[in-house]
This record gives sequence, C-alpha cells and structure tokens, in this order.
Amino acid sequence: MNKGEEAILRGILEGLKEQGINVELTVFSYVPEIDQVRFKDFKVVGGITFRPAGGGKIKRLAEAINIWARHLLFLITWKLLGKRSFFIFRDDVWRAYGEADLILVGHDGVFSDVNLLFAIFAKLLGKKHAIFGMGFSGFRSFWGRKLARFIMPLFDLIVLREERTLRHFESVGVPLNKMFLKPDPAFLLKPSDEVKLEEILRKEGLDNSEKPLIGMIAVKGSIIFDRCFEKIKDRNGKYSKHVEFLALLIENIIEITSGRIVFLPHCIGPTLERDDRIIAKDIKTKVKEKYKEDVSLIENEYNASILKGFIKNLDFLIAERTHALIGAASVGTPFLAITVTEDERTHDIVGKTIGMKELIVDINDPDLDGITKLLKEKWEARDAIKGKLLKRSELIHKECREASRLLGSLLKNC
Repeated sequence: MNKGEEAILRGILEGLKEQGINVELTVFSYVPEIDQVRFKDFKVVGGITFRPAGGGKIKRLAEAINIWARHLLFLITWKLLGKRSFFIFRDDVWRAYGEADLILVGHDGVFSDVNLLFAIFAKLLGKKHAIFGMGFSGFRSFWGRKLARFIMPLFDLIVLREERTLRHFESVGVPLNKMFLKPDPAFLLKPSDEVKLEEILRKEGLDNSEKPLIGMIAVKGSIIFDRCFEKIKDRNGKYSKHVEFLALLIENIIEITSGRIVFLPHCIGPTLERDDRIIAKDIKTKVKEKYKEDVSLIENEYNASILKGFIKNLDFLIAERTHALIGAASVGTPFLAITVTEDERTHDIVGKTIGMKELIVDINDPDLDGITKLLKEKWEARDAIKGKLLKRSELIHKECREASRLLGSLLKNC
C-alpha cells in the first residue's frame, strides 16, 4: 500500500527490461490477499518471513526462534531432498526460496542485523544473493557490527543508494571494493502515458483547472512526524500542531501562487497512521473557508506509475515522502522537501543524489514565515529549478542503468 515501495520494485524491473531481461519477481507480503489484487504482474507470497513482525521483546524473541528454527529445518531438508522438500514445506514462501535464481536480501530501510543471518541462509541454499538499491541506518547490536565485515563480502553484489549506508558499512570493515553507490531504482520508474493520465484527471475534476497545480503530500507515521515540533512531547499535541502548520502553509502557498492545492496519497495503509488521506482531510478542515475551494483531496488509490504521471503534470510539489520527491526530480517537477534533520535518507537522496540540498526544509522547530519566504523564492525560480532537475536526472538515470547492468550480469550467470 506504500507506493514508494512499489516504485522501487518497478524501477528494478524497468532497469532489467531495458536490457532485454525478463524476470519473475516474487515478493513477500504480510497481507498477500490484498497485495495479490494490486500486483498481478508480481508473484506475491505469504507465510513467514525471516523478520519477526512486531510486538514486545519476549514475543519478538519467541517469534524469531520459531522463524529461524523453521528456516534451518528447511535448509537441511533442501540439502537432503532438493525440490522434494516442497512436499513437507508447503507454504509458497519455501517454494519461492527453492526456485529462485537470485534472492535480494534486505530492502529499502529494513536491512538489519537479522538480514546477516538471512544472507547466510541464502548462501547455504546455494543461491545467488544481492543487496540492490537499499538504504540502511546502522546495525543495532554489537554482534551485527562485528560480523558484518565477514558476512557482507559473501554477497554476490552490493548496490547501495545512499552514501550514509556506504560509509556505515565501511566503518564496520566491509571492503569498499565490494560495494557500489548508485541512485534509488525508483528513479527508473516510468510515469503513466498521457492518455491514461488525462482520463484520471477528468475523473478527479482536475482536467479543466486554469490555476497552477501544487501537489502536497503530508505524513503522520514516520520519522518526520516523530521529530517535528520537537518541543512538543505529546503525540496528539504534536499531530495537531503539524496539521495546523501545514494548513497555514497552504493558505500562504495559495496567496503566493494563485494555485490549487492537490493532496496526493502516496501511502494508503495498512494502518491509519500510514494512510496519507487521513492527515490530508484533517489539514483541509483547518484551512480557512476562503481557501478551501482551492484544496482538492485525491482519495482514490493509484499505482506508482500514475502518481508519477500526476507529479509530472504539477507546477510544483511540497512533500514529506522521499519517493514522491524522487518522482518529481526524475520528471523535472520543482519541489520543496519538508523533513527533519534526523531524516538522513531524504537529506542524502535530495542533497547528494539529486544534488539540491537548497530544496530541503527541516521542521524540527519550524519558522512559518521563513519557510513561506523560501517557498516564494523557489516558486519564482521554478523554471530554473526544472532545468536543473532535468539535467541532473539524465545523469541519475545513467547511473541507475549502470546498476541495472550489474544486476543483469549477475542474473545472466545464474
């Protein structure tokens, strides 16, 4: 339900497709009955994954022991019986392991100490295994930091999307010559075609708008929400202040641009905290009546390609989601990234990969007047920003294709 995750997966496939390599991508889901409907071109499997789902420490430990014991039993059975082990291990996830030519270990920001164990599991299965287009903030345990230098070199390919991730792995002893730093695969996702997009714009009542379209994406359940308005400790109070701040910012944006605000939901669940549509409604409620008619809420679900097409047709984007910013940068839509200083992922991708740190605003302790002034400045410079983004995107796409060729070479040798 997170379209940023979808953008990464489809970007990986797009990079391989450009090389004439067709693959079947199998992905694990905690809710396969939902994701099988959304991703008919992927093979979606359920069962158990290598990572405990959540809960308290005792519950997580018990779940982890159960998960790892079952993986160990599958590994032993696979070594003894090969594909006949599927008669014993019947869940689709076991067949996915056994039939895979390549296993991608870890994804997005979820690589952790546990994934080192999974890497060993993949290696002992006799499978090619790689890290591709992943971010990572750091190992949590002493043993994770100590063992990484020995386990990480076992990977057949390590492609990282953030410099901070590269530097962390380097700091724990992973050789630099084993790692490649390349942009997020989501940059390669293609926006939907114009015919399809025009149909959707009509559906959303945005096809005849004579006003500039200003996209906005706000979040609740993320590091941005956790660290914004840092002087406020109560979560309900923090949320109220966040909503009020963005409502006031919208009023200022409409005054500056004479435009129309369009909220794009980049994530719609599975929990309420992860549904962008809820905070969008709350923000619109706080906007003064005279501005409300210029605030549109998109509540229908659209895939990552269509959302990127939306972003391509915007005049400007203000977003608190990193993959929406990646989408904007790759199609040349001027933007302002709203985040917090602790959000190293956004700072790394926007500041270093895209190379435009001047488009980042931190709201740990926001200054509405200062941010409004900056937004006015960037709005007036939007044509120049668009030119810079398009020029930069050419280089980024080239780097992404080089990463895809590395992955393609690995697949050809499977």
